[in-house]
Amino acid sequence: VLDAYSEESHMALWITGKRVSGSWAHPDEEMTFAELKADVEKKLGEGKADRAENAYVERVMDKVIEGLEAEIPDAMIEEQARAFVENFARQLQSQGMNMAQYLQMTGTDEAGMLEQAKEPALRQVKVDLAIAAIIKAENIEISEEEVEAEYNKLAGQYNMEADTIKKYIEASMVKEQ
Repeated sequence: VLDAYSEESHMALWITGKRVSGSWAHPDEEMTFAELKADVEKKLGEGKADRAENAYVERVMDKVIEGLEAEIPDAMIEEQARAFVENFARQLQSQGMNMAQYLQMTGTDEAGMLEQAKEPALRQVKVDLAIAAIIKAENIEISEEEVEAEYNKLAGQYNMEADTIKKYIEASMVKEQ
């Protein structure tokens, strides 16, 4: 019997004989090594495709905001920086750590984190403004089916029911994203 746990991938496997059961791919399902390998390869391929698409979108958005001419109020940048820090704090919390512990470990303070977040916040504000301008110029409207698909996508990401997600995220917020 082999019992293995990897912090990096949150993968736990219990191997007995020729079958594998684990919490990584399918928590309540047993599979052969070949099935596990095929499942892992499929997920890695999907991840590679997602990373490539994200990189392409980033390059396109860089070109779009390159031509953006707008005076951006500091308040917008600071608000986005705060949102980044708050989101990071939530991520830490979901991993069992709080912001105070993180700040102590890294030897920084909240003001330092906010300062570090300003450059990415400026980029995000520019992206948001550019997208809003494109949506307005092209008269783009988001259908209810697209909103529902986004709720379902979020539900899958967070392992929650779509109806639960709807309680916390209004349709107007989904449309803005």
